[in-house]
Amino acid sequence: MEWRTIPRADFFRELDHMKAHVATESEPAMKAADPATRFGEPAPVPGLSLSHDHARALIVRQSTGAIAAGKVSYGTGGGLYQAPGIPTILCGPGSVAQAHKPDALVVVEPPCAMPSSAGWRAGC
Repeated sequence: MEWRTIPRADFFRELDHMKAHVATESEPAMKAADPATRFGEPAPVPGLSLSHDHARALIVRQSTGAIAAGKVSYGTGGGLYQAPGIPTILCGPGSVAQAHKPDALVVVEPPCAMPSSAGWRAGC
């Protein structure tokens, strides 16, 4: 089973709630079928959510011509950076359908350079 919390949710509170549910609703039948069944605790992956109006989000949208920012339902390491206050933006191949495949899309063109006035640069 795969499970993730949404940004601003308390991962550990939600985990305790899920563990209680599994212990009463799923685990008894699973252990009856296989006594070695155990609940493996997931590693916390904080959700990632940067405001659509954040200055860095605006810079990326202006640089790429994107009109809107999007959200995805998979976990990334980006939330680990955002949790301590580092504004984080993920850029990918354009679609999760293109990622993690033997024939994943690889763009050879150089990426757009972010203005140095933004305090950071994107590069190859």
